[in-house]
Amino acid sequence: LPFVADPIVDGAKVPRALARYLQRDGTADEDDDLAATDVVTVIADMLRAHSSAGRVVPQRLDRAATTRVRESLRDNPSRRYRAADVERIAGMDRWSVARQFRAAFGTSPSRFRTMRQLQLARSLIVGGAALAEAAHAAGFADQAHFTRKFKA
Repeated sequence: LPFVADPIVDGAKVPRALARYLQRDGTADEDDDLAATDVVTVIADMLRAHSSAGRVVPQRLDRAATTRVRESLRDNPSRRYRAADVERIAGMDRWSVARQFRAAFGTSPSRFRTMRQLQLARSLIVGGAALAEAAHAAGFADQAHFTRKFKA
């Protein structure tokens, strides 16, 4: 990579989001472009930080836009959100949404949604729902998908 002065990165400096992605068990959702957007953004920012251009200049945080995205994900976690959906909700491109959401809330939109799905499934199970029913109602593909996410 011609713009990266030192392509060797100390493992301790690899962002957690990227490390989690690289350590996944291969069962990631191939069609989850929202999660893919976050990973690509993290990689781009990491390469930029190691380039001769230096650190990314942060954008002004659009709190209203990130809050709209968070509220939509929170209010309907079982919905399958695409990157285009969050672009429309926020009124900005997917890369800005990924960076600004992480800056505002300390996690990615995809991970936030997964945590809300797990929270919903947990409340359904506590209420007496069967595992498969709770998994389906929370938006997981099946009980095994729910179990993998819960373990992770």
